Amino acid sequence: MLGCAQLPAVAQPVEVDRIIAIAEDGIVLKSEFDDRWAQVQEQLANQPLAGRPADDVIRKQLLDQLVIESLQMQMAERNGIRIDDNQLNQALTTIAQQNSMSFDQFIQVLRSQGLYDSTREALRRELIIGNFENAAVNRRISISRQEVENYLRSEAGIINVAPEYRVAHILIPSSTNSSDAQRAELAELLYQELQKGADILSIAAARQISGIEVSGGDLGFRKPVDLPSVF
Repeated sequence: MLGCAQLPAVAQPVEVDRIIAIAEDGIVLKSEFDDRWAQVQEQLANQPLAGRPADDVIRKQLLDQLVIESLQMQMAERNGIRIDDNQLNQALTTIAQQNSMSFDQFIQVLRSQGLYDSTREALRRELIIGNFENAAVNRRISISRQEVENYLRSEAGIINVAPEYRVAHILIPSSTNSSDAQRAELAELLYQELQKGADILSIAAARQISGIEVSGGDLGFRKPVDLPSVF
C-alpha cells in the first residue's frame, strides 16, 4: 500500500520591525516612522498639492524630527523628567472633556478602535518632551538646533539617517561575441532607455539585447555606504 504524508508548511520569514536610525543611545524603528507617516498623510490629505514639498522631502523632515525627539527623550530621562500614570490620566481627562466625553467614555472609544495603548504612550512621550523643553528654557539645558545639525552631519549621523536606495544592475560581459564599440553602443542605448523610465529589471531579464548577451538583476535596498564600489 502506498501512502503519502503531508509535509508541514514552511513559514516564510516576515519582517516584524527594523531600526532605521540611531540617535546616541536611542533608536528609531520603522514602525514608529510608519505610524507617524500615516498621521502626516492624513493631515495632508485635504491640502492642495501646489506648493507642498515632495513626499521624499517630507519623509526626510519626519525622520529628522523622530531623531530629535529620541535625543530629547534621552535628555529628559537623564534629567529625571517623568510622567506617571496619574499625570497621564489627567491629560487624557482634559482631552476627553475637549471632546465632550467623560474619561471612561474616551477610554472606551480608544479601546474599541484599538488605539488605547498607542495613544497613552504617544501622549506620555509628548508630555515628557513638552516638560523637557520647558525645563530646558528655565534651566538652559537644551539640545540646540546646531547640535542636532552637527550630529546629522557627523559620520555616524550620515550613516544612521542616510536614505536607502533600491539598487539593480545590468552587466554586458566582455566575453560575448561583440566588439568593444558594439558593447559601448549598447550601454549608451540602455542608459538612454533608463533615463526615459524603462524598467531596469525587465531589461536585465531579457538576457539578450541586439544580439548581445546581458545579465543582471535586483541588488535590494542599500545605504550609500553599502553600495558596491562600481556604483
